Parts: sequence; structure tokens; C-alpha cells
Amino acid sequence: MDSSDDDEQGISEWSDLKPSSPDKHQDYVFLAHLLLAIIISGLSLFGGWTSWAAGTGLMMPVLLLLTGAYYGITIGINWYRDEFVPHIGRTRTIPEFESDGFLNYKRMNRRTILLSGYLSTAITQYFWSLIAYTVASFNPDFWSVFVLMLMLFGIMMVLFLFLLLIGLIVFERLWKSVYSDAAPIIEIDIEMNEYLQSLKESENESEET
Repeated sequence: MDSSDDDEQGISEWSDLKPSSPDKHQDYVFLAHLLLAIIISGLSLFGGWTSWAAGTGLMMPVLLLLTGAYYGITIGINWYRDEFVPHIGRTRTIPEFESDGFLNYKRMNRRTILLSGYLSTAITQYFWSLIAYTVASFNPDFWSVFVLMLMLFGIMMVLFLFLLLIGLIVFERLWKSVYSDAAPIIEIDIEMNEYLQSLKESENESEET
């Protein structure tokens, strides 16, 4: 059986995989970020409402929660180890070093989510405080400041997501080069996710009609 036949067989069987799910520890990571966000926000109140809003009381907790939530919803390593790798192993021959390298690649990508999130949070928080304090000091009208802060908040969210995306892309390319031996399984994983995504979109379209 050639590789194209293997790929077609793998695609036809992807729908038989058990639904992907996060690992249990990812819930704990999210709860830790939630607790940290509450503590940071609460401590920031001691500096007053202006210090809370323009400092670390508002933006940083929200960004930490987003980072923890994104990490918490990603597919867990246990699913890849217990479901995905054995599944493709039934349709093609996979050397053990390739499967081990693939799982390590996935683990590093999970850690990269947190690292990229923290770096993006620090940069975004810096610009938020810099601009927010300036806005608050030059415009004493409450409603004008409120509207400007809302606009600034939206801009900062876009900046955070942009920085996070850049970080994830850069680190993903780095890990792909480090774990180049696992490239065949990485490509299969990409194909599987594209197939499942298209299947989900088709189901949503059929429900709407």
C-alpha cells in the first residue's frame, strides 16, 4: 500500500477517533491563572481606582486569564499519546523515535502558549499603563476618559492577540526544526485538524439550513 492510499485511509478513519480533550492539569493551570488575576487585581486597589485601571489592576488580570484559558482549551498530550499516535500507527509504520519526537514537539508547543502569553502580557501591559496614565492626566472629564479607555482597551487587546500569534508562529517554527524527525507525523496532525475543522463547519452549515 503506497503513502497516498495510507493517507486516504487515515482521513476516512479520523472521524472514528474519540473526541479530543484537554488534560486534567490544564484545568488546574487555568484556575491558577484565575487566582493570580484576582490577587493582582485586588492588590492594585490599594493604589486607588486610577492606579487600578491604568496600572496592573485591569489589563494584566484579563490578559493572564486569556492566556490561561487558551492553554486550557488546547488538545491535551494524553489524547495525542493515547488516541492519535496509536490510531495512525494502525494504518502506517511509525518508528518509536518519530512518535516520541512528535509528543515532545506537542509538549513544547503547549509550554510555548504560556511563554508567548506572558511575553505578550508584559509588552501590552507596558503600553497600556504608559498611554492610560497619559490619558487620565491630560483629560479630567470622567466620561471622556472612560470612552478613551474603552477604545484603548480594545486596541491593547488587538495588540496582545497579534503579539501572541507572532510568538506562537516563531516558536512553532523553532520546534519544528528541533523535532524535524517528527515532521511526517506533524503533517498528518495538520491534515487531521484541517479535516475535522471542515467537518465541523459542514455540520454547522447543515444545522443552519
